[in-house]
Amino acid sequence: MEWSPAQVFMLSRDSSEQVVNGNGKRRAYLVEWLNSLLPTLGLPKNASDEDLRSCLIDGTILCRILNRLKPGFVDEGGKSDQDSVPSSENVARFLVAMDVLGVPKFDMSDLEKGSMKTVTDCLLTLKAQFMPNVMGDGFSITSPTAKSDNQSTRGLLSPLSVEERRKVFSESKFQRALRSPVMSEPSAALMHHVGHKFHEVFQMKQGCYADLPAAKISEMMKPNSLDNAPTQSLLSVVNGILDESVERKSGEIPHRVACLLRKVVQEIERRISTQAEHLRTQNNLFKAREEKYQSRVKVLEALASGTSEESQLVMNHHLQQIKNERTRLEAKKKTDDEDVIRLLKEKDQSNLEISGLKQELDIAKKTYDLRCLQMETEAKGARAELERLLEESRNKVKELEANSQSKFQLSKAEIEEKVKGLEGLLEESKNKVKKLEANSESKYQLSKAELEGRVKELERLLEESKNKVKELEANSESKYQLSKAELEGRIKELEGFLAESRNKVNELETNSESKYQFSKAELEERIKELERLLADSRNEAKQLVANAESKCKSWNKKEHACYSFMDFQLGSLKELRLSSESIKHEILKAGRVTRLNLIN
Repeated sequence: MEWSPAQVFMLSRDSSEQVVNGNGKRRAYLVEWLNSLLPTLGLPKNASDEDLRSCLIDGTILCRILNRLKPGFVDEGGKSDQDSVPSSENVARFLVAMDVLGVPKFDMSDLEKGSMKTVTDCLLTLKAQFMPNVMGDGFSITSPTAKSDNQSTRGLLSPLSVEERRKVFSESKFQRALRSPVMSEPSAALMHHVGHKFHEVFQMKQGCYADLPAAKISEMMKPNSLDNAPTQSLLSVVNGILDESVERKSGEIPHRVACLLRKVVQEIERRISTQAEHLRTQNNLFKAREEKYQSRVKVLEALASGTSEESQLVMNHHLQQIKNERTRLEAKKKTDDEDVIRLLKEKDQSNLEISGLKQELDIAKKTYDLRCLQMETEAKGARAELERLLEESRNKVKELEANSQSKFQLSKAEIEEKVKGLEGLLEESKNKVKKLEANSESKYQLSKAELEGRVKELERLLEESKNKVKELEANSESKYQLSKAELEGRIKELEGFLAESRNKVNELETNSESKYQFSKAELEERIKELERLLADSRNEAKQLVANAESKCKSWNKKEHACYSFMDFQLGSLKELRLSSESIKHEILKAGRVTRLNLIN
């Protein structure tokens, strides 16, 4: 059957992946066993090689594991005070103990900075010596007392013949059967709990089994006690009972001892059948592994025997794939960078738009405030003008009233002065008459006619003066009436003008009030409209900000996803490079081994 280079490459990659997965399973099984053996250790289930290295590097845990499996075997120097004993001394004690037990040990450098595979194999081999040698997930740990196990493990990876590999597997299975858990302890921890119950029976001398109390035998016959008892102890009990029955003269065995013997024999039979079933399972597993590794060895032999041109073609094809993948990743990275730059530009543009909208909103708000202040100033000016006009009209009314009153007082004073003048003339004439009468007595010698004529003249003058006074009084009365009528008309005219001015003032007040109410309503409507526009602008600005933030978040997520994808692709490239290098080394190694076999 001929294999193409691509098939060889895929099979080699599968084998390397299975080796890595197998190492991970072995490490996980070791961590599980260590946590069950030392509950205070607390190693995580998916612990890495570095976690295991940091836990075991001081050697204290290694000594504790060995003392737990075999109490008092080594001195735990760093148990109480880790600073008093160097870590290398604890590791050295453990390695010396491994030499004593015959377990393949590891080097100090492996534990410090080398591969943890040898450390894992050493601990699992140690577990196999003190516990059942079969692990979960199809792993089998060999015993340190035989070298054929290592040979069988090497046989799976070396180009031996089919007969040699079968021989090695047969020897390995045979020696594992000799070291099966039928003859070994199931668990050091379980033996520590239940061993003291059987220890008394093991240490008894011959002839003492029949003397055991019924309660002790009933306790030993419990399923839990028999399940946890070591197989060697059960065989010792059977041999002791049989020896005791042989040495008895009658050869009879007490009923309770016979029941104990039956239970022990049944437990041994159960363990033997379980071990046989397990050996059959292991045999099938080894056969399957043998067939799989035979196919892989054939593939490696075919690969090693192939021409260098085919290998070069495979490597060139692989390198071309890597280059294409790298080119694709670089193009994708460039596209992602362009997308990021474009998103950043869009973000800056949205920020500029938001800032422009904010400035427009501030300008609109300032314009609205200035318009409100201007309208308030105009309203205050109109109110002050109306108040000034009202005050002027009131002052004019008061001035007119004062002028009319002063004119009336002036005309009245003139009339009173004229009356007083006439009364003065009348008094003067009377005084003259009296004086004349007085003079007439003295001048009685004058003629009576002259006196009478003078008296008549005086009477006439008096009458004239009286008439003149009456006329003056009449004229003054008429003038007073005329001035009074004129004043009344003037007052009425002034009152009409005052009423008209008052009406005008009221009309102006009404008009100003209506104008004020109209301007106020118009201002309120304008204010409401501006508030609505302001609210719309704010909502639009908030919406723009929210849209910008959501876009920014979405682009940030895309950017993070791009970076994650790029990191993942770079990691895949590194893993692919490492796997290609490991495959190349495996191919070269297989070629060298094949050439050595051909030379031999």
